[in-house]
Amino acid sequence: MLLSPDLRAAEKDLKELISDYHFLKENDIHTVIDLQANIDESKAQLSDLEHERKTLGNRIRRPKSPEDESRNKERRKAISKQMKPVRERLHRAEKILEKSPYLYELLKQEHELERKARARYLNRSR
Repeated sequence: MLLSPDLRAAEKDLKELISDYHFLKENDIHTVIDLQANIDESKAQLSDLEHERKTLGNRIRRPKSPEDESRNKERRKAISKQMKPVRERLHRAEKILEKSPYLYELLKQEHELERKARARYLNRSR
């Protein structure tokens, strides 16, 4: 049973917390530094893909031939499909980084309440 009312309120988001845990586990992220490195890596990858897509967009605007134009459009679509999971991964990692200090404080508060409850229980039994 959770003693902290704040942690009990956060328990309603348990499915989201579990999915965040699986995300961290799949990406081998153990510390905040690892999480920040993952965010930086995702931003760099997204930037490269955006640059490539922009270059293809410029080529589409000034095609040399209709075949060239259609080939570039297909490549741009493929790059856009590659960008979607990277954006989702980046958004999720940023969200986890944003709420991790709050969750850490909740867990510290719960630990302190458990310690006090255990001490009260031991004093009663004496």
